[in-house]
Amino acid sequence: MYKVKITTFFLVLAVTIFSSRSLYAQQEDFNLWTGIEIEKEVVNNLNIGLELNNRLQNNLSQRDETFVDLGLKYDIKDLSLFVNYRLSNTFDKDTKYGFYNRFTAGAGYKFKLARFTTDLRLKYQQQYDEWQSSENGLIPENYLRSRIKLKYNIMGLPLEPYTSFETFQGLNNTNMWFLEKQRLSFGMKYDINKRNSLDFVLHRQTEINQSFPSKKTIFSISYGLELK
Repeated sequence: MYKVKITTFFLVLAVTIFSSRSLYAQQEDFNLWTGIEIEKEVVNNLNIGLELNNRLQNNLSQRDETFVDLGLKYDIKDLSLFVNYRLSNTFDKDTKYGFYNRFTAGAGYKFKLARFTTDLRLKYQQQYDEWQSSENGLIPENYLRSRIKLKYNIMGLPLEPYTSFETFQGLNNTNMWFLEKQRLSFGMKYDINKRNSLDFVLHRQTEINQSFPSKKTIFSISYGLELK
C-alpha cells in the first residue's frame, strides 16, 4: 500500500501542476520526444554513451529536431564528470532545416537519504549553427544549465518515479544570471531487467524574460540499453 501511495503522489502532483498551468497559457504547444540511449563501460568508472533522438513540435504536426549525441562520463564515487558532442538537424525560423553542433561539459553529484536520491547537475553548453556560426556570426550560443533531480526507489518494484527542475542561463547576455528558459519534469523509469529500461517523462518547458515566451508540454519516451 505504501508503494502505491508514493507512485500515486508523483502522478497526482504532475497532473495537478500541468493542468493548473495550462489554464493561464496563451501560446501552447505539445511536443513528443522519442529516443534510444546506449551505454557501455570502457574501463573502470569510464562510460561511453550514444543517444539517438527525434522530436516533434506544433502539436506533433512537424519534425523539430533529430540528433545523435556521443558522450563520455567518468565516475568518482558520488561525483561524475562528463563531456558530450551532439550533431542535430533542426528546424529554424526560416522554415528550413539546418545542422547544429553542440558541445557540453559538466559535473554531477548524487547523495542518498533512505530510498531517496538527490542528483545535482551543472552543465556548460556551446552550440554552433551550420558548423561555423550562430545567428550572431562566429559567436557561439552559450548556456549554463543547472538541474536538481529527486528520485525514489520503490522497494520490490522495478519502478523509479522522479521529478526535476532545470534552468537555462544565456551567457551571451551582458548579465550572466539572465534566465531564458526553465523546465519542470515528472518521470517514471521502468527497469525491464538489469540492462534494459524504459523512461517516461512529462516536461513543462517555459521561456522567461522574453517578449513572446513559448510554453511547451512535452511527453518523452526513451529506451535504455546498457551493454556488457
